[in-house]
Amino acid sequence: MKHYPRSAYDQVGGLVYFARMLDKIRSHARGELPPDYHANLSKGFDGRCCRFLRVEYSALRQRVLQGGADEEILAWCFQAGRQPN
Repeated sequence: MKHYPRSAYDQVGGLVYFARMLDKIRSHARGELPPDYHANLSKGFDGRCCRFLRVEYSALRQRVLQGGADEEILAWCFQAGRQPN
């Protein structure tokens, strides 16, 4: 069963796109992300979001797969990278 990612407009902590990126990471790990999305994982807006937060995509992916709510993962990003104002 394929799972299409959440809307890029869903917000977590006031950030748009972050929730979609986490959704794609989780779906890919479960084998439910459609193949059209695979080539751009960590690139495009995923990469821009990670650069904005100053976290490596691979580290974020590892943290997401440990589990937790989107808000907890965003708090981790703020600690590991930066918290924009």
